[in-house]
Amino acid sequence: MRTLLCPIVLLLCLHTSAWARPVDPVLEEGIWYKTSQGCKVWRGKYSPGLIAIWDGWCKDGLVSGYGALEYEFEDNGQHVVSRYEGHMLKGKANGRGELLKPDGTRYVGEFRDGWTHGQGSASYPSGEQYEGEFAGGLPHGQGVMIYPTGERHEGGFVNGAPHGRGQVVYPNGDRYAGHFVAGAAHGHGRYIWQKGNSYEGEFFFGLPHGVGKCFAETRQKGCKFEYGQLIAWL
Repeated sequence: MRTLLCPIVLLLCLHTSAWARPVDPVLEEGIWYKTSQGCKVWRGKYSPGLIAIWDGWCKDGLVSGYGALEYEFEDNGQHVVSRYEGHMLKGKANGRGELLKPDGTRYVGEFRDGWTHGQGSASYPSGEQYEGEFAGGLPHGQGVMIYPTGERHEGGFVNGAPHGRGQVVYPNGDRYAGHFVAGAAHGHGRYIWQKGNSYEGEFFFGLPHGVGKCFAETRQKGCKFEYGQLIAWL
């Protein structure tokens, strides 16, 4: 039984860094630019030599209504383009839209005051894909994150990281269901190996820690862990 439990320590440590990876905000505290048509539009950060092109309406001097907005600017010596298509209100993205950033990040969904906010889906150059709720530019609420390895996390997110109740399915068929804090398994949870053996009990930031139950085939026995190490059968 001891050998069956050892993989849980390695697996949880390996995946904690992936769980905790935050998603960059689409927009940060920024400044106002004037488009080539003379409309003012808000952007999250300053970029020298930026050119803003808007093909929609201008109301009270601000970009408004539905249209396409492009930013052309220099980034680390390269000419790049960021593109947004969707609804604008008083110079900021509001409502449904699509954003494509120069690094390849793509977001489709709801915006509020220039931020990704509400229901949406995003794909990132690192290969991750997320679908669910956003707030203030980050996954926040209920959602599903799929990593390049095939690992799938479904549950609550806070500020870009899994937090609260959730479950993970690994490419090899192993599963974890339980509580998360700041991206790591923390609190009560259960880890199930593909062959059916499992541990149910307490976790401490990715490691089994405390009293729980160990299951192997038809057998069940109490067990105690300290920071990932099995120290006693109960």
